[in-house]
Amino acid sequence: MIHINLPLFLRKFNATTNKSTKRLVIFLFLSLVVVFTYLTLYNDVDIVNTTKTHLDHHTAPNKEKFNNIILKIKEEYDSHITFPYSKSFKEKDTRKELFANSLGSYKDRCPVVGQDTNDVKNWKSLSKNFLSNECLVVNSDIKVKLQHVHTKLIKTLLDETDSTFVYPGKEFYSGDGIVFVGGSSYSLMTYSVIKTIRKSGTTLPIEVLIPSEEEASTDAEFCKLIESYNSKCVYLSRIFSEDLLATTKFQGFQYKSLALFASSFENVLLLDADDYPLKNLDTIFEHTLFEKNGLILWPDFWRRTTNPFFYQSADSTVDMTKKIRNGLDIVSNLASSNKNQKPEDTPFHDFAGTIPDPSSETGQMMISKKLHWKTLLLSLYYNIYGPTIYYHLLSQYSSGQGDKETFIAAAHLLKLPYYQIFSSASVDGYFTDEGDFRGLTYYQKDFRQDFKAKQKLSEDIGELNNIKDLTYVKQNYFSGDLSEDYAMFAHCNLPKFHPLNMAVNDEFIRDGLHYRGYTHKKCLAGLDLEKEINLAYEELLCQPGKSVFDYMFNVDNKLTMCNYIKERLALFEKEPLFN
Repeated sequence: MIHINLPLFLRKFNATTNKSTKRLVIFLFLSLVVVFTYLTLYNDVDIVNTTKTHLDHHTAPNKEKFNNIILKIKEEYDSHITFPYSKSFKEKDTRKELFANSLGSYKDRCPVVGQDTNDVKNWKSLSKNFLSNECLVVNSDIKVKLQHVHTKLIKTLLDETDSTFVYPGKEFYSGDGIVFVGGSSYSLMTYSVIKTIRKSGTTLPIEVLIPSEEEASTDAEFCKLIESYNSKCVYLSRIFSEDLLATTKFQGFQYKSLALFASSFENVLLLDADDYPLKNLDTIFEHTLFEKNGLILWPDFWRRTTNPFFYQSADSTVDMTKKIRNGLDIVSNLASSNKNQKPEDTPFHDFAGTIPDPSSETGQMMISKKLHWKTLLLSLYYNIYGPTIYYHLLSQYSSGQGDKETFIAAAHLLKLPYYQIFSSASVDGYFTDEGDFRGLTYYQKDFRQDFKAKQKLSEDIGELNNIKDLTYVKQNYFSGDLSEDYAMFAHCNLPKFHPLNMAVNDEFIRDGLHYRGYTHKKCLAGLDLEKEINLAYEELLCQPGKSVFDYMFNVDNKLTMCNYIKERLALFEKEPLFN
């Protein structure tokens, strides 16, 4: 016989408790053991991590569900179309060979056409005929195939007939927050944005997607560091299994779409790693515009160059007999007709059924996953097949190419609400020795003030019945000069504030002397952005001891970079931007 020495509390329990109570306690204990064993062995549940996740107020996601979304899109909605042919120019997403399943052939990039007075003469190149035949000429052999899968997916999402695409709900997504795509240099730049965000007083939580397992390792110290700023890293392994990540190659712009799925927030401000908020953002999700539309998009400077076949491939009707806008003008006499403009020369995206101008600039974007889950799914499809198909159809290599039009296109075809900001971005920059202006950043405007400008436009409708200037509404209601007091973001992409690259390229140095690049006081509204960015980098990279990004720089790199930062800060101290 085996003798076991029971703990004192069990011996007392045994002596003082009746048999029925003992049986009940033993039954409950054994039940817990069985449940624990089942969950651990048969459902691959990590009890410790699951408990931790609950403490973080989010349920561990069902990876199978997210795996199935990707697998479904890749297996059932792959039209097996490859990169377009181009002889006149070379890009990473074009090829020198034309195949039977090539998307088409480029004659040339679509021209970049603006919205101002000196651009009107070029609006003919925005016509249906031009956009169909002078940029990307779509291969007739692939049209039926692409239309079949495109319309099939849209119908499936609209009819909600596939459980694969059901919204996960509040158990996985809740609250409001800011999301970045990080990883290596992008994590470095994101740190400077996070510091600026906190400088403005914004308290919204922040999540940074680290795309690869390798970057998860190299950026581990960065991820610990940002926790003190109410920020944390998230990983694709949060929603996808190791097997799927090992067999599926994600890249470039696709990560922005994936970051929206991987983040834990229901309402998201998605920011690029070079996009700096200029004001407190804590209340942006509370505005009625966001609550009503669930998707807010900022403008690029250019008009839209989407290939008309994009609409045909989605079985989406464009009414060429119904002109409903004149660029940004939807209220004046010119919105519905223009006697001086031949129908065949009318910009295609002025007609009913098309995505409205202007083109999008998605360095910043606000989205509600609950309201726009279908938008996210369709845009994910566009991004998965973006390099071979949809980036081309949506932009035709005009004013940049990538994810920028995938979100508005998806919402538009699904007939979901969205709000486009019309107020033009303002530009900061300087004149070179040759007399050319070098633009450095877009100052994107506050959507709440843009809404007020649109309200004013509606109130003035009675005064706009005899307008002759095609750019009157743009210049008098949405010009960048009119909204400089309401700058919300500085998208600093030319150059990006990567400290080593800035130092090596002698950015903002002339004849050995440093000068300011950012001087637009009205848009900056008291924030010396250059100074704050360099202070963040000095604190992170140039203090004695080890830096979390030492793996990225050798000793000489660090010396060059930190000397440059020191000289920049000396300039800002000597010549303050604001008194």
